[in-house]
Amino acid sequence: MNILAILNSQGINFPSSDSTKEKDSKIQQLEESNRIKDEQLRLKDEQLRLKDEELKHERDEKEKEKTEKIRKEKEINTLKTENEKLKEQIEKMKPKLSLDAPISIINQDPSDIKLIGMDGLKKKIIKKQNKWNTISLSQVLEDGIWEMESEFTNDNHAAIGIVRDSHNLISGVAANESPNNQHTAILFNQSWNRGQVLCKGKEISGNTGFKGKQKVKQQFDSGTGTLIFFIDGILQLIYITGIQEKVRFIV
Repeated sequence: MNILAILNSQGINFPSSDSTKEKDSKIQQLEESNRIKDEQLRLKDEQLRLKDEELKHERDEKEKEKTEKIRKEKEINTLKTENEKLKEQIEKMKPKLSLDAPISIINQDPSDIKLIGMDGLKKKIIKKQNKWNTISLSQVLEDGIWEMESEFTNDNHAAIGIVRDSHNLISGVAANESPNNQHTAILFNQSWNRGQVLCKGKEISGNTGFKGKQKVKQQFDSGTGTLIFFIDGILQLIYITGIQEKVRFIV
């Protein structure tokens, strides 16, 4: 009995081997296409995951930066507040510059020394004779910072400085001569001792010294006991500190 013939007569056919191979090939192609799409989807998911992690990291970093910025701003504000308080404390403790002090002198030799009032606080001292004399202001330098600015008309022997309030300058004796030199601290001009500083008889080099027509200023801080010098606004290298006595300015 021919079974295939009977099945064929009943309309039942079996695919040929070629048709089966073709279908298998299509199935393989579809499966490969699906595999590729699955891989592409997996890669996209991985990319999205990495992007999410990157964005999260950026958000975390921005949050850290924001937090750090806020912390630094608070720290800066705290430091500013502390700094302002320190400035206020320093300002309260700082000796005040004494202003508008009347100018008068202790004139041991009226025959040689004459004081003339000019404009405002300015005074002019006229020396009439060719002899040594040191002139002291009468103001005692205490409770603050004191300044005196001088200008000499020529380059003759000139000096500025301080003298002990307890010492009366000897008339006819220079500031660098005994006994005056044991009670004074002075800055010479250039033509007299080459601009040296003399303190209680000891000479110290290092300052430039001043000339006629230059503005020479001395500043005494009674709080620290320090005497410094300026020539035409330039601070001089050599200064004197540790002054504990009451003093007066001299020229």
